[in-house]
Amino acid sequence: MGIITAHSGCDGTEDNSLEFVTYALRSEAGCLEVDVRKGQDGDLILSHDDNGGEGVFLRNVFERMAQVPEKMINCDLKERDLEIPVYRMACHFHMEERLIYSGEVDPVHLEENKKNFEKARIFLNIENLYPDIYKEEEQDRERKLKEAIEKAASLPVTCINAEYHILTDEIITFIKGKELGCSAWTVNDEKELKRLMVREVENITTRNLKGAILVKKEMELQ
Repeated sequence: MGIITAHSGCDGTEDNSLEFVTYALRSEAGCLEVDVRKGQDGDLILSHDDNGGEGVFLRNVFERMAQVPEKMINCDLKERDLEIPVYRMACHFHMEERLIYSGEVDPVHLEENKKNFEKARIFLNIENLYPDIYKEEEQDRERKLKEAIEKAASLPVTCINAEYHILTDEIITFIKGKELGCSAWTVNDEKELKRLMVREVENITTRNLKGAILVKKEMELQ
């Protein structure tokens, strides 16, 4: 069964806080997600929005994660050109093989620079290839989504990362046919959690971590 990722702020913790990080590291999640950007002084911090540069330092998260070697971290990049500095920090803590990127990963930058962060997994947000995909009418979305997936198949990408509503069973099958994994966000409904687990998607990111773990355990007993 695939990875369950604890979305920042899951189960009532504060988004991008050390409270959340501690909670996720003690949980049964295989991965935790944090939002990453640069602060005013250039340090990498945890923050979803540009809030003036204040936030938990990413290095403090890596320090804690270094003590829990079975966990992975998904750095949801909220600005462009963060792949290399995040990777260098991960290497400092010997965590490069536990690193996942999502968010603002530039496909052009990816093609030209993947060797500089080669051990990181890339969960490529589909909107990075098709910015208006979530605005499309349903009858047009599937065709354009498949075109974007075709493009992703030519890139050094591990998974297609998409909002779970557009990951229909047909689209999941199409993605797998391109030898790519599926990463779904943000899945809180237990019925949808079960559907995606049955479809064996590679990753599910959820704020309902307790519910997701329970669904996973129930399915493993079947």
